[in-house]
Amino acid sequence: MGFTLVELLVVVGIMGLSTALMAPVLVDRNNATHLERTLESLDNLEKAILGRRCDRVRGEVKFGGYASHMGALPELVDKSGAIVSRGGQPRGLWTRDIAGTPAVFSDDLPGVSDYTHSPGFKHFVRLGWRGPYMETPAGGAVADGWGTPFVFDYDAVSRDFKITSLAADGKTGGRGYADDIVRIIRAGDYLATVAGYISPHT
Repeated sequence: MGFTLVELLVVVGIMGLSTALMAPVLVDRNNATHLERTLESLDNLEKAILGRRCDRVRGEVKFGGYASHMGALPELVDKSGAIVSRGGQPRGLWTRDIAGTPAVFSDDLPGVSDYTHSPGFKHFVRLGWRGPYMETPAGGAVADGWGTPFVFDYDAVSRDFKITSLAADGKTGGRGYADDIVRIIRAGDYLATVAGYISPHT
């Protein structure tokens, strides 16, 4: 039993229409997956910087992030290795191989030091780098769910730390899935009178 040319054209037309109708649905599903991965990456970055406050040691809360160990935010380092305020990557979260990063201090005698990101807080107890705080990202850059590197920005005035995903279009601005996704770590989140883990057992 054969098919007429008209029947074949009708079948091809139906298949084309179905494909055209399904394409936006598939694109939206992919974007939703990328968005979910981006939000997960932002959560992991925030935990790496501020610590996982739900962790416990012998029943006590442990603050174990970069900021509480170092007394400051991670420096942003560009591809040449220079420290910048915007456009670099927070390499201190996964490596200690950065100029100015102090050695790990003794648990019994932590160092007392000054740090450039903490003007006005001249003396504090700092444990030193205890990382890595996250896995080394592919290509040396932390990327969002779409594979575009996050944009990190440190505001020297407010001392806020902004992490931006350029989202689906990889460009500033946009609407829908192309709208930028921003996470801000406020100065009050990482600057405190007391930070770290002090055990009553020692």
